[in-house]
This record gives sequence, C-alpha cells and structure tokens, in this order.
Amino acid sequence: MKMNNGSILKRKMNIDEIKRILVFHGSGIGDVIATLPLISAIKRYFVNSEIYSVNDLIYADIGYKILEHVKGLKIVRYNSKEFLSLTKTILYLRKLKFDLIIDAYPGTKKTALFCYLVGGKIRAGFSDNPYHFLYDLKIPYEDKSKVELELEFLKKLGLNIKKQDYEIKLPFSVNEKSSKVQNILKKYRPPYICIYAGNEDLDKNGLALDRRAIQTNAWLNLINNIDQIKKSSFFLIGQDKPDSLIIKNSEVKVTNLVNKLDFYETITFLKKMDLFLTINGGPMWMSFSVKTPTIVLNKWSLKGWQPKGEKILVIDCNENTNKVESIDNVKILLNKLKVRLN
Repeated sequence: MKMNNGSILKRKMNIDEIKRILVFHGSGIGDVIATLPLISAIKRYFVNSEIYSVNDLIYADIGYKILEHVKGLKIVRYNSKEFLSLTKTILYLRKLKFDLIIDAYPGTKKTALFCYLVGGKIRAGFSDNPYHFLYDLKIPYEDKSKVELELEFLKKLGLNIKKQDYEIKLPFSVNEKSSKVQNILKKYRPPYICIYAGNEDLDKNGLALDRRAIQTNAWLNLINNIDQIKKSSFFLIGQDKPDSLIIKNSEVKVTNLVNKLDFYETITFLKKMDLFLTINGGPMWMSFSVKTPTIVLNKWSLKGWQPKGEKILVIDCNENTNKVESIDNVKILLNKLKVRLN
C-alpha cells in the first residue's frame, strides 16, 4: 500500500507499525452511524490492526447495539459522569498502549483531555478544539459533512481514500419483510410520509425546550401543503411522549407511532417511506443510511453535522420556516430531491 507519510508520522513511527487504534466518538445513534465509514475504512486499510471504540453509558443502548454488529471491533463502555468509571476506563485504555488515537468528537476540551490521558503514540483531533495542542495531528473543522470530516484524519495519514469509503453501510441487514411494519402499512395508501419532530414540549413562553425542535405550526403547514400536493399517509415516529401536539392539532390525519417501533423496526419503516421529514438528530442519519429522500428542518446543530447527498435536503430554520410555509415552496423542495408523490 502506497502512503505519503506526514512529518508527524516520520518523527513518531512508520504508518505500517500502527497495530492498535482507538476511535473516540459520540455514542448517540447519529454519532455512531456517521462514524461507521471511518471505522470501516480503518478496518479496510489497517487489516492487521486491533480497533477499539469507546461507548458512553449515559446514552441509550442503541448506539452500542449498532457497534456490536461491527465484526472485529472491540468496544469499551464507560460512564462519563461517574469519576470512578471514567478513571478506570482511562487507566485500562492507557495500558493498551495505542499507536493511534482519533478524537472524532469536535470542539470539546474533555475529549481532548481524555485522549491525552489515555496516551498513544499519535493523537489526532480537530484544530478548533480549545485543547488542540494535545494532538499530534490536526485537521480543520471545515464545513463538510461529518463523514467527510472524519475521513480527513485518514487522508492526513497519507491514505488514498476512495469514493466508496464515504458510503454508510449498516453492519446488519435491514429486515424489509418485518411483519409488524407490513401490518401497519397495509392499512394505508401510498405515498408514505414519516415525521420525526423530536421533543415537542414547550416552556412557559411557548418555546420548544429542545433547541433542535421546530414550532408545531411549521410542521402543520408542511403536512398540509404536502397533502394538498398529493393526498398522503403521514406517520409520526420517535421515542418521546406520545401526546404529540402535531397529532392533536393537525387537520390532516397523522398516525401516531411514537414509542411503537424499536430501532430495527424504525430502520425498516424508514426504508419503506417515500419521504422523511425530520429535525437534526439520530433518525436523520437512520433515514440517510437507507437512502430514503429526507428533508431536514434544521434549527440547531454543529457545523458539518448533517449528511450530504442527493437524497437529503437540509433547510436552515434558525431565522424562519418560510421555505415550508407555501405549497409552491414545498414543491421546489420536492423537485430538488426528485421526489414524485405518485
């Protein structure tokens, strides 16, 4: 394998000597799915290396369950909010004497410090981290997708990253014949449109408590506009409270599936959809991974967090939701995604 070793590698070690690698990344559903290309590429290019991943117990088990399907990946679990758990994990990882540690978690001091304390011959991270001086190898946190950003680490090491390395491939088969999903859908007519609105709870001023959430009226307008373009079957998913404001206030029927599908059923359900409407979050990455046309109403996220591709359209809703307020605007969005609601 031909590689262009950087000065850091020449000074520290030869790239062929990298035999034990630790990838530090977020533990939520979206974090894990977005990091799968990086892990897959490491497995592909460092065939004889041991690869470790850390998983934070403060998140739901779903991210961990996804990682469990990755063959050959060694997963270390810890609780970042418990000092004893954190200390034991750092000491355990330190004994493993990693050749390469990649901190794929952007902009947080604690992850840079974690990686520094674990040790490692080469530590890689983003240059915008306040503790970037703890890294040997740094890449700028540019306006790219999370997948692109993370693979920049391997490019910096001199690897020739190919187009297929950027593809998200789930490490398990999607059960398209799920009887539960089939039984739900056979009661409705296509086109099928799914919605994930996140936590819709409001504060005393009537504003969403979840900083990613979009006001209910914007969702109602979007649903109504799409239904006027083409009569559709709408479904609401999620793991939040089932007493949804969208369900209560929508003039168009929206079937409530909140808390009724597990992770694997949700993946299957999303793959069956003609269109997915969502806020920034794990379900966005789930939909992207099964190539379902997706419109993201984005109110808050890290720069570069969202996926990029022909099947996804991210709408900036920080200032307003004008792009979903009229039928004409919604038609423009659907045309950009090449979605035909027939």
